[in-house]
Amino acid sequence: MYSQGVNDELPSYYPLIEAWHEKASEGDTFSRFVFQYLAFIAHIKNNLYFDARNDRDAIQRLKRDERIGPKHLKAVTSNNTLAQFWNEVIRELEKKPLHNNSADPNYPVIDKWWNSTEDQPNTYNSLSEGRLLSLEDWPNMVEYWYSVRNNLFHGGKNPNAGRNGFLVEHAFQTLRPLMNIELSKL
Repeated sequence: MYSQGVNDELPSYYPLIEAWHEKASEGDTFSRFVFQYLAFIAHIKNNLYFDARNDRDAIQRLKRDERIGPKHLKAVTSNNTLAQFWNEVIRELEKKPLHNNSADPNYPVIDKWWNSTEDQPNTYNSLSEGRLLSLEDWPNMVEYWYSVRNNLFHGGKNPNAGRNGFLVEHAFQTLRPLMNIELSKL
């Protein structure tokens, strides 16, 4: 009942989310990713975890979500193109982990939220950070999208330059199928 009451009181963001998702099918790589990410974060904060305190809280909840992660992982295993994009990301991040540029672009660090599904970042983790561990690594797939977004919006990355262009294009190509699945349910 609480959920229904809250839903009755909150405005519907579905038309805006759908418009951003559609807008993500046109333009350059950066624009497509930005509009897809806007649809994604608006969806998870307004349709899935409407009581999330902030984006990070919503991201951490998504990492733990036992309904959404398996659906995306099933799409990865059944779609060779999607699996190829994720495998390319895995190989790229094996060569050089994804650093966070948002605090200081001159001295990027690896964010402690990699390999973390809890409400606090890992401070003592033996797993490789800044990397995807496999095609089944749902939590770090979500972290990848969030990290690419943070580096573009806060870190001064050029989305059209070399590796940055690769990361943005692959973030878009891997996030869009998730949003196709999510929006088909609404």
